[in-house]
Amino acid sequence: MKKYVEVEPVARVEGHGEIFLEFEGNNLKNVNFSITEGPRFFEVLVRGKYFRHVPSIVTRICAICTVSHKLASIRAIENAFDVEVSQQTELFRELIHMGSILESHYLHTYFLALPDYLGMPNAISLYKDHPEEVNRALKLKGIGNDIQELIGGRPIHPEKPVIGGFTQFPSRRQLVELRDKLAENVHHTVEAYRLFASLDYPEEMELDSPYSTLVSSENDEFTLMGDTIALDDKRYKLEDYRDVIKEEVIPWSTSKLSRNPEGSAVMVGSLSRLNIMKEFRYPHVLEAKDIHFPFPSNNILHNNLGQAFEGIYAWERAMELIEIILENGIKDERPVDIEPREGHGIGSLEVPRGTLYHEYWIDRKGLVTNANIITPTAINNLIIDEDMKNVGKVLSERGMTKEEIRAKMEMIARAYDPCISCATHMVKIREL
Repeated sequence: MKKYVEVEPVARVEGHGEIFLEFEGNNLKNVNFSITEGPRFFEVLVRGKYFRHVPSIVTRICAICTVSHKLASIRAIENAFDVEVSQQTELFRELIHMGSILESHYLHTYFLALPDYLGMPNAISLYKDHPEEVNRALKLKGIGNDIQELIGGRPIHPEKPVIGGFTQFPSRRQLVELRDKLAENVHHTVEAYRLFASLDYPEEMELDSPYSTLVSSENDEFTLMGDTIALDDKRYKLEDYRDVIKEEVIPWSTSKLSRNPEGSAVMVGSLSRLNIMKEFRYPHVLEAKDIHFPFPSNNILHNNLGQAFEGIYAWERAMELIEIILENGIKDERPVDIEPREGHGIGSLEVPRGTLYHEYWIDRKGLVTNANIITPTAINNLIIDEDMKNVGKVLSERGMTKEEIRAKMEMIARAYDPCISCATHMVKIREL
């Protein structure tokens, strides 16, 4: 007789999702990862909207990746109108993007993932035993928010970045203060990495998937602002992204599945980026490599270690960007003037959870007629499901209990850092 046993909520993941573990006796027969978040229709919501309003609408897709969606949307619209922005605008955009990476990575690594490795239920328990690490995380995450607030006007849903530039730039004094704060605290990023490098990453957490990320067409150096799609060792132009990420609707999830050109799952995120891009130049990044650097790796839990590593990169890159801006001098620039016309554009960048794509079609009046948005979690949906099936089978063969297997499945889900949106998640066990 089949029945569903509902167990305690799976916290520390954003959105509505379910993991179904199907057992026959004590033997695991099947695992399904399903996103049950209600469709939010942002692609439909922007239809008929004037192009200038779209970035502020889509930034509401997520309260964590607000900068990510805004910049991707702006890039797509500027691409549609062949807009070229100034170097200063590009520098400030990358700077606020680094703030977004820092805020998200230190939120996830410490408050969502770390309790799993230490056998604790949540960050509150973590604080009781490791207050110094929680305080470190709050400081690192807080400075990420400071960057977003200074450059964007507020830490969530920034309004200063607009199509063609910025409505306002910070003062030299504000940038100097931010630079000094970053310099004073950069050592914390290395200590955070040292902590995650010391954790145990069980070998059974291996996955089998092609990796994808955006890389620079100019060099092989690590970047979060790439312009060319990498799928393992192959390279594709950004406008060919639909040939790399093929979406399909599935009946058991409100999120589409994404496959690569060969029809298999594909992974994006920190693990993918560090598996593909291997050249680094910042001193604290190189220091971290000497501590421990297992990449390239097929262990999904190393995605958490990769986020800690990227935290160092984003921190040092932010310091470098500020120095370049200060050396150039802050210019009182206004956003580029744009005359509406018919156009089609694609915008993409590497965001905390992987590659984000925005695509828009705009008519001659400047109204959006169609849109396509592919988020990293939608891309990872299939590989998460397959990874759980493979690992679950191994764990079941080793004689692990249902509760032990359930805990490992939740750990895998959190390792991918899925951003489904903010709500409760449930794991259910199906008895045969």
